[in-house]
Amino acid sequence: MQLRYCGIGEGWDDVIIKGNPDEMKFVAYYCKEGKVIAVASMQMDPIVTRSAELLRLGIMPTPEELRGGKDLYTVDLAGA
Repeated sequence: MQLRYCGIGEGWDDVIIKGNPDEMKFVAYYCKEGKVIAVASMQMDPIVTRSAELLRLGIMPTPEELRGGKDLYTVDLAGA
């Protein structure tokens, strides 16, 4: 098992966890001032690769969208 990480999580003020950290199978979205600033995961590949691209392009879904079940793979990269 490996922890995957992207972004700069310094100063985060909220975290959204999907999955089960006790089973070491999860993704954690670190948020600051209403924006996702970093993502960490275990056993959820390739979610961090996708997250890194979305963060780089400035089109990462909002924390509210993620809490509502937004799938990162439905975000259109071509329009960025």
